[in-house]
Amino acid sequence: MEMKENEEDTNEQKSLLISSSNYGAITVTRATMATNQYLNYVGTTPPIDFEEETSSSSSGMMVQNQDKYYPRQLIRKISSLSSGSIRDLLNSSLRLDGALCSSVHLGGTATVSNEIFNLIKNIVGCGVLSLPSGIAAFGNTKSAIIPAIVIIFFTGAIFGYYFLLLGRICRLSSSITFRDAWENTIEHGANVVSLCNLLKPAMANLSYSIILADTLKSLLLTGGVTASRTASLLVCTIFALLPLCLIKNLTMLAPFSIIGLIAMAVTAVSMGIMYFNGSYNIDSGKFIDDLPEQFKPSFGSKGINYALSPKVLILVCMLFEAFIAHYNAPRFYTELKNNTVNRFAKVSTWSFFVSSAFYALIAVFGFLTFGESSNGYILNNYATNDNIATVCRVSIFLAVLLTFPIVFIGFRDGVLDMLKFPIENQTSGNVNAISVLLLLIITILSLHITDLGIVNVVGGGTLGTLIVFVFPTLMYASAIRDLGDEASRMQKIEVYFAYTIMVIGIFMGFIGVLHS
Repeated sequence: MEMKENEEDTNEQKSLLISSSNYGAITVTRATMATNQYLNYVGTTPPIDFEEETSSSSSGMMVQNQDKYYPRQLIRKISSLSSGSIRDLLNSSLRLDGALCSSVHLGGTATVSNEIFNLIKNIVGCGVLSLPSGIAAFGNTKSAIIPAIVIIFFTGAIFGYYFLLLGRICRLSSSITFRDAWENTIEHGANVVSLCNLLKPAMANLSYSIILADTLKSLLLTGGVTASRTASLLVCTIFALLPLCLIKNLTMLAPFSIIGLIAMAVTAVSMGIMYFNGSYNIDSGKFIDDLPEQFKPSFGSKGINYALSPKVLILVCMLFEAFIAHYNAPRFYTELKNNTVNRFAKVSTWSFFVSSAFYALIAVFGFLTFGESSNGYILNNYATNDNIATVCRVSIFLAVLLTFPIVFIGFRDGVLDMLKFPIENQTSGNVNAISVLLLLIITILSLHITDLGIVNVVGGGTLGTLIVFVFPTLMYASAIRDLGDEASRMQKIEVYFAYTIMVIGIFMGFIGVLHS
């Protein structure tokens, strides 16, 4: 009886006709009994219908209507079995690394408009507040905004392309996380990818600490209290950040993440008002006498003709940091309803275009107001007795304060994962101790690093370059290489294009960090 059962399973396994027309989503012309039973065992409906995707898709793939798809990992692992019953199959511990049905192109429930809003919210952060100083790094006349605007929109377009590319990589490799995509294409070195994605929230928390220290100091001064930057940071850390970072359930803070986007919008509008009303005009501005000498507007003769200076790469590296949201690209792709490449392309295009316009506004208003005196944290330039600037500071302070613990948890959990800290040892006391230690490290660093612009340049020139340019290019090249002769001519050309952009990105990031 067992021999007959094994023979039937072997025949069923041989009946799998695998087409290599789509890397990661393998067409099966006749679903096998073993496959169906296994998928039913884990609570998944085996065959999955797809809407037709035309060959004009930017991925270069054509998906035929009514084809049935299975995760590549499942087919590969089932096909490797020589014989055995369904019990043997289940006992083989065929873990699909969380992919299973989710890794197939099912999509989520988010509409295109929902995704665009959420992605803009994810992209636009406090890094934008250092962009005016990026323009001041290479120019000091008003004409410098022309190349700056071009650079902002061009960088946004390139970052949008790579965000889309990551979604396509997830489609090709049936992946649902950044690490999955790496393991399903490159296979080795996933820990390096995880480390970079761990350091990203760490850099964000460092930036937040710098902003909180500077902002609280200015707000206290507005209220008539003189305090040093160190004292302001320590007070904020001990009495606000520490309790927030020790909260066990941060879901109550999640709705407040939108405050960050609102704060940025309020700041952009306020900076425009303060520029156009002449409050900081070098000759007649009503707040000009209230500013320290290093924050007063200053202009010279370096304009559009200095756009080819190597120092322009300081602005570029700041943008590398400001535009990065690519570690979340797989999540946005899998959560998009009917997540075809064309629909995901709309999400990427509109999100990065709107973010670019937003960045251009803040960068231009800040630079036109203060010129080469633009500080790495532009709100430091505004007078503490300026009510409009105070509204900006309060908005940014609350946004950063409520966002800090959410980002911090990602940093802490990443550290626990990298250290392979046993789950049974992750008691409340141990986790709290690690949280205090990590927060202490961030606080010490922010006490000695006071320039937000430098943090953004270094973070963008290093982590930004790796996460945005290097990792996606290597993954895409590997995916297309695995397609072999099935890869289209355009896909092969695109690999060379991606490699070219990657090399340019590495060079620009390296030079930008050196000149910072």
